[in-house]
Amino acid sequence: MANNAGRRYFDKKIVESKTPKEAKRGLERRIAASAWLIMVTDERRIHKTTHTQIRAA
Repeated sequence: MANNAGRRYFDKKIVESKTPKEAKRGLERRIAASAWLIMVTDERRIHKTTHTQIRAA
């Protein structure tokens, strides 16, 4: 399989004696947390830009 960050994380959890189901659940949580951080960062950037434009007007 591919040697990417998700595969390394999954394999690390398997080595830590997690079941494949537990490892997959952990990977899904990690992906969700990463996606959430991207969305929050983007929202803050958009809000800051909009707020700055309103103040400048």
